[in-house]
Amino acid sequence: MQTETLNHCHVKEERAWLFRSEDTQTTEDEYLHLLHALVYCLKPVSVLETGAFKGFGTAFMAKALKRNGLGRVTSVECAHPAVEWAVENLRVNGVSDWATVVEADSIDFLTHTERTFDFALFDSQLPLRYKELKLCLDRKLLHAGDMCAFHDTSKLRTISPGTPDPQTATLWRELEGEGRIKFVEFPYSRGLVLAQVL
Repeated sequence: MQTETLNHCHVKEERAWLFRSEDTQTTEDEYLHLLHALVYCLKPVSVLETGAFKGFGTAFMAKALKRNGLGRVTSVECAHPAVEWAVENLRVNGVSDWATVVEADSIDFLTHTERTFDFALFDSQLPLRYKELKLCLDRKLLHAGDMCAFHDTSKLRTISPGTPDPQTATLWRELEGEGRIKFVEFPYSRGLVLAQVL
């Protein structure tokens, strides 16, 4: 793990020098612990994750399910190497029995699955995240009271020094326009939003 500012471009207000992350795509350590705590406290039975990458988030949530003694993570990842990394991460962490990594396009998966979920982490490509949420709400894959989280949501997110990330601005317009959720923002580093279905 290294200081988050070595992995991403940040503005001072994001306080990213206080955060640590494995690499440029893995969720910050602080938010991984927050996700673990949320799953540990909320006791979900069926967890959705979109975008596994190396499976750190998958493993942290699966560890919480193991501590709870119930539940399963279904992680949807479209890139074959990332699927293999995530599966290995689950094995190394002793939580393979608590998660399944599905190699699929998240939109296609959520369009056709009959599974329902009571917690979700949307961590795929930024332009897909609201589409994934909307599918879950439209198809009633998430229900009133269920919680979900979105990573990489800092409103100050930049793609290069002085250049705001337009994908983040679009995601925020979509989230703020969605009347079926209420949410709270964790603004530091790459950011995280925790939402509840109304």
